[in-house]
Amino acid sequence: MRQTLLVALALVSFACAGDDSLAVTGEVQVTADGTSTGFAFDRRTNLLDPDLAAPDDTRLRGRCVIGRDDVGEDVVAFAIERSPTSSSGIQIDRFSVRATRDGAGDVEVELGGTTHTASASGTCDIALPYAVRSDGIASVEIDCTVSDATGATAQVTADLSYEGCDVE
Repeated sequence: MRQTLLVALALVSFACAGDDSLAVTGEVQVTADGTSTGFAFDRRTNLLDPDLAAPDDTRLRGRCVIGRDDVGEDVVAFAIERSPTSSSGIQIDRFSVRATRDGAGDVEVELGGTTHTASASGTCDIALPYAVRSDGIASVEIDCTVSDATGATAQVTADLSYEGCDVE
């Protein structure tokens, strides 16, 4: 009985220790040309690692990396993307943001193959409410006007929290 209990506890410990998946909660909303689209994660949702996902797997992929810039300040890179085979109609193909604690950063959104970008400015607020290296958790808030190469704009809002971020 005691050996069975010890083996069961060891398996539970191993399973919990090996859970390095990336999870996200919150939402991203993009409005362009009068049409809204986005991602909504009402509860914790695991994202596939883009480097490990099969092209025909239609689940969402994602990344969160907590790094440091040249002066040792936290820089967090967040991303969510659809699989190459899941695109249909107007939707977010890829969303990514790089954020720092002082409100600097960049946003990039790909809508139907067209990339829209912006950097933190008067029309692009990027906030990093928290990034905890020791726990691998981070959050980002965005209210931003992005534009494509032709000057067409889209409005992006986001409030996302990640668990399981890689730490560099």
